[in-house]
Amino acid sequence: MNETEIAVAMARRTDGVVAVVDQLTWRLDDTRLRSDGQLPHGVADDRLRNL
Repeated sequence: MNETEIAVAMARRTDGVVAVVDQLTWRLDDTRLRSDGQLPHGVADDRLRNL
């Protein structure tokens, strides 16, 4: 799962959100950056693992 998919998934799970229109773009495809299975490190680690 790349960061744009994570952002969309988190937005959809936000209380009060009724629809999410995904028009996000990116300069770098980050799907290959974590090929070693390494999870992202930061404040939202637990939240991201549960998506």
